[in-house]
Amino acid sequence: MLRLLKHSRKFSTVNSKGWPIEVVKNAAIVTLNSSKTNAMDPKFFSDCSDTIEKLEKDREFDKKVIIFTAKGNIFSSGINIKHVHPLKRNEFTQFLGSLSDCFFKLITLQRPTVSALNGHAIAGGLIFALTSDFRVASKGNYRIALSEVPVVGIPFPAVPYEICRAKLNPRVMVEATFLGKVYTPDTALKADIVDKVVDTEKLVDASIEIFNELPIESHRAYGRTKKAFWHPFMERMQLDSQYRKELDKEFVETRFSTDGDKMFNTIYSSLFK
Repeated sequence: MLRLLKHSRKFSTVNSKGWPIEVVKNAAIVTLNSSKTNAMDPKFFSDCSDTIEKLEKDREFDKKVIIFTAKGNIFSSGINIKHVHPLKRNEFTQFLGSLSDCFFKLITLQRPTVSALNGHAIAGGLIFALTSDFRVASKGNYRIALSEVPVVGIPFPAVPYEICRAKLNPRVMVEATFLGKVYTPDTALKADIVDKVVDTEKLVDASIEIFNELPIESHRAYGRTKKAFWHPFMERMQLDSQYRKELDKEFVETRFSTDGDKMFNTIYSSLFK
């Protein structure tokens, strides 16, 4: 179990949508619980959207640091292969739109954010973490990786790829996205993918402590600075962007190519048959 600060106060989530949220001093702790592995599918996207809306509109969370974490040994396993496997081309394209929208909502949340990695962060799960301003990882034997190219056999769609470009240094960008290098928490720290590695029981506290020197009065300025950081990305990722259209089209076409279909079938069979 993740240890929260001694005087934590749980925010009521009775009859509310989205992921549960706990208020701990100056932080709102969001626990991803869409499924055991937090695989990305319509329920995950709906939970993400509802949670972001709640964080943005409810005064309970005003001027709070936002911490995203999960339970068990998986932060998020990326896209739900079981859900995606039978989708037709137009359905798969719609799925991509929902995936991109989820990441957009996380990026445009103008609050200080941290992804507190409790375990495996694979493919879209790692990209989710990269949308946060900082990442703290618990110690442990688990994988942090972008597996799209070598394992799934598909190129990156535009939005996830540009998130990687914004957050990873060039050398790591190449080895992580081209080759799908698998990192441990310690090697991810050396590669600047995560900012801290701490004991599991200190994961949430260490995530909150990142912002100890940030006055509450500075949250508005922080949000505006964050918006400026992501502005070039948002400009490139407009729906009518030719660059985005080309990358997303290639992503979909590769999924339904002979090689892409073969690799998807292989993965699906290894997981579910």
